[in-house]
Amino acid sequence: INRYYHHGITPQLTPLKQYYYQPGPNASIYTFIARNTAPLNSDNENSDTDTDTASDPVVKFLAYGDLGIKNSENTIDLIKSLTKVNGNAASTTDIDFILHFGDVAYADDRDIVFPPSNPEYAQIYDDWGNIMEPIFSKIPYMTAPGNHEQTCHSWSDWHCHTDLENFTVYREYFRMPLAKNNEMGGGNFNMWWSMDYKNIHILSISTETDYPGSPDQGGYHNDFINPEAGPFGDQMKFVENDLKQAFENKDIKWIIVNGHRPYYTSAHDDDHLDWPPQTPFVLREAFEPLFYKYNVDLYISGHIHGYERLYSIYKEDIITKDYMNPGA
Repeated sequence: INRYYHHGITPQLTPLKQYYYQPGPNASIYTFIARNTAPLNSDNENSDTDTDTASDPVVKFLAYGDLGIKNSENTIDLIKSLTKVNGNAASTTDIDFILHFGDVAYADDRDIVFPPSNPEYAQIYDDWGNIMEPIFSKIPYMTAPGNHEQTCHSWSDWHCHTDLENFTVYREYFRMPLAKNNEMGGGNFNMWWSMDYKNIHILSISTETDYPGSPDQGGYHNDFINPEAGPFGDQMKFVENDLKQAFENKDIKWIIVNGHRPYYTSAHDDDHLDWPPQTPFVLREAFEPLFYKYNVDLYISGHIHGYERLYSIYKEDIITKDYMNPGA
């Protein structure tokens, strides 16, 4: 089966208006509902003009990682319930957008070890997309790459088609916002990006590639375990420039970063090592100084398959147990 991924760029849309589109003369007609007047793209300087006050807008979003199809039916039902997306009428949801930080469809879960293959890889993305379409069509859905987006096996590139390696399907499937200053590091390939929404700046990073010692570019690579991916650009330069601009923007009251892997977690110990095992430490070394320097308010991640909330921490020390203006 040949698959073609089409991306359409719209002008600014009317909030809560239902739009229809047809991706080709013989294709089905699809519909979606525009949620907000301000596009979720940091390239655009237009501001939102809804009923919220400029000084204290109310923003509601869902944030999670590690979904897929198998064993996630209850979670998907909960997402649909929280977003109130059932039915074809204009959505009454008060959710502004969704952040899904990695391990999106788990397309590598149905691989075959001997002989090595995964003929269902792209189909799993389509199956997941069909299940999630009632949500996609009514609420902006923002993604980040996880380790299960890399290639056709969760453990290897062995005998994977080149079209299934190197995060290719993930990079083609979605279209995240481009960076305002593309020459300063990217936002390209959907691997990292940022956006301003009302008084919030959101930065999405790749915890898989393009920082010193990253899982897919560090020292733990061969054909069978943790194959290489990227590089996709200068992520570190992009992150620093992006956070600096957000920090200096007087209209931004919150800076939120999301990525697939945590850099602090109680789940990383001798019995539950991440792979590669050094990842939480090199991730912390790369990003924690920048997050502290530019006063990032919140970092949210997935990967661990459990809920954990931490106090404000910097360099492995608890700064404060107060969540109000914590300082780290």
